[in-house]
Amino acid sequence: QTNNDFANNIRDYLNQNRNLGEVFSTPVVLQKQPIALSADIVLQSGASHDKVESAMRQALAQYVSPTVSRYGYLALTAKGSSSDEIFNGPYMANGWIPNTELSTGKLTQVVLSDVETLLIKIDGIAAINSLTFTDTDETGAVGEGNIAQLTLSSNLQGGQSSQTGQLRFDLDNLQLPYQREKVGAAVDIAPKRPTGTYRDIAEYYSVQNTFPVAWGIGANSPQTDESSYRTAQSRQLKGYLMVFDQLLANQFSQLANIATLFSFKTASTLADAPGKSYNDMPTQLFAPTYYSQPLYDIPDVKPLLLGNNSYHFEFGSSDSATLEQSAWQQFQLDPFNRYMRGMRKHMETTEEIDDRRGRMLDHLMARHGDSGSYYDEIISDARWYGSVTKTRIIVKSLWLQNYQLLSYNRACGYSFRTVKKLGTPGRYRMTLQLINQLSEQGIDQSILKLWRPFIDYGCSDKKRLIAILLNKISPQHSAGELAKLEALLFALDLQDAHWDRHDVYVDGQLKIAQIEQAAKLRPADFDNYSAFEIKTNMLLGLSNYYARLNHILYQLTSNEDFQDWLQNSNGQDNSKPFELSDVQLDVTVTRTDTTDVIRVDEQALMSVVGVKGLAPNLSLYQGHLQQLLWLTNKRQGFILLEHILVAICAPSEFAELLDSRLFAQCCSAFFPSYINLTAKANISGPFSKIQYLHWPAHLHCQLHCLSYTEMKVVISAYVKLYNFLRLGDAPKVAMKKPVNELIGFIQPPPSGQTPKAAAQ
Repeated sequence: QTNNDFANNIRDYLNQNRNLGEVFSTPVVLQKQPIALSADIVLQSGASHDKVESAMRQALAQYVSPTVSRYGYLALTAKGSSSDEIFNGPYMANGWIPNTELSTGKLTQVVLSDVETLLIKIDGIAAINSLTFTDTDETGAVGEGNIAQLTLSSNLQGGQSSQTGQLRFDLDNLQLPYQREKVGAAVDIAPKRPTGTYRDIAEYYSVQNTFPVAWGIGANSPQTDESSYRTAQSRQLKGYLMVFDQLLANQFSQLANIATLFSFKTASTLADAPGKSYNDMPTQLFAPTYYSQPLYDIPDVKPLLLGNNSYHFEFGSSDSATLEQSAWQQFQLDPFNRYMRGMRKHMETTEEIDDRRGRMLDHLMARHGDSGSYYDEIISDARWYGSVTKTRIIVKSLWLQNYQLLSYNRACGYSFRTVKKLGTPGRYRMTLQLINQLSEQGIDQSILKLWRPFIDYGCSDKKRLIAILLNKISPQHSAGELAKLEALLFALDLQDAHWDRHDVYVDGQLKIAQIEQAAKLRPADFDNYSAFEIKTNMLLGLSNYYARLNHILYQLTSNEDFQDWLQNSNGQDNSKPFELSDVQLDVTVTRTDTTDVIRVDEQALMSVVGVKGLAPNLSLYQGHLQQLLWLTNKRQGFILLEHILVAICAPSEFAELLDSRLFAQCCSAFFPSYINLTAKANISGPFSKIQYLHWPAHLHCQLHCLSYTEMKVVISAYVKLYNFLRLGDAPKVAMKKPVNELIGFIQPPPSGQTPKAAAQ
């Protein structure tokens, strides 16, 4: 590996961990500077020449370039370090490195007396005589050897010379494996988890079992042959005591679910939502905070439970005792029997559940330094989960579940050298999966090689994409071969993604597990996006909101009545309702001059503005759909552009502007203004609140809300910039146009003028 390769690898690794608005330049590899020593060394009697020489090499290596020592958790705590000091820093896989180990700077001088003191301490050396440097001049002649100290070269690109002497130490050869007492540091990265003894806390033993037998309420309760009066006495006392039994049993159940209450995840139980049952069908209880358990183990409790005869069916010719036992078992297995439902309804209402769960999440967020009430203001308008309260609960829960990665990467930018290639907007595209599928079907590899550059190249029309692919290979193939390939491509599903939005409900119930799984972050996510982008999307729900709009737009543009209305409206002012059965929504499109406003349940969601003075047509609607789909699948609902990345990609003619410190310390966030949620009047408030909490204070962020046409220009330029950075040291001449287009938006022109890129 050459020095250039080594430096480039270090640069790429550093940029995988860069912060927003920062870019690491390529480091410079220090040149070797040989230093020769001459001395008469007297060994002790019986000392091994080889062992002494090895020890000398190791000692000199440590003097010039000390080894960074790794410590285990227990070793550091023994030295007095606290847990927060140990864990404050990057994750380490092979032991922790204290700051004191990194405080030693680059050695600038080699002092002869220090070297002598170091060597004399080595076992086996009795004396050192005439220790000198044997330095050389530029001609290679040996010096006088009376230098007390030698200054290392400060020229990072040079300093290498040819030196001779009686004993020569090449600094590179001194870097021998040097193990110290911390070799076991990797085995105790963290303290061992304490072990405990499992106990079934919820298990309850009824107090009725402790009463004297004469009372007739325990295991020896009155049987069927007892008098009715005696049975009534026993059941009356049992019913009275069951009130206390139920309170005690529920307390044990509450204690057993403490972990659930303090969990970041949203728990749910199969139960009736209080007062929300539909035709006596049970529904899911969302995020309960009070817990209960049935008292089926109390002797002869069945007659005292509401609905105990619900399962008294006739099953074949079984005797009455068997039927009775079967009915009792079915009653206990039913989590929605009248006894359990009645008890839950009296424990807490839906409003009480949501209020208590919300306050518990605020408490958990406060433990991590976040204010839950401040986040309420940010997510108050994002009603993706049925109500504002439930949305806040779910978003806070997802936030806490991902808090470790969000906090660890809190200021990080995306890793532009390790990201995947970014595709362009379009409904149809060739993917790697389709390339592999065609390979399995026997398509020649030479054809697939020519098609690979079109992976993630989006097209609005399937025919156009196929025409582009066939045109690429047409010179080498006959018309018959091209016709066969065309038929094969038309048979493939070239759609970018499923157009149906991810439904978070099933049978009217929130799919909590699926929601949490979809929102789970992984370390690789922070290679493709900055932490700020991920946080903004999570709090504002942009991707979820866009996905819902995508589904509505897709169903709307596929509706024949809507297509006829587009052709016949001729830009006239009118309003037309459309019933979209697939989404079960009443959608109304209102046209005023050249602007269409799409409303759902009388709430305006987005506007489609015609171009060149014409009314919107079907192609324009599909363009909006593809743009939103790209923002949903390829970004986190918006584009965050770091100006410093524009600067490092720009050709030389932009140097004067881009070298400005003010320019480099800025970023730009681009949102589509045609969506009501992300129009500047609506997005600026929540976005500024997120900035207040999670944006680096030394950077400035400009908010841009752009039209469909403007976003189209920005997306095209951003894709080219993104992929250019990914390739590394590529010629910058191809970046002139995209850089100019981006500068037209991020460098505002004088007042009253239109940005150059937007005008184009």
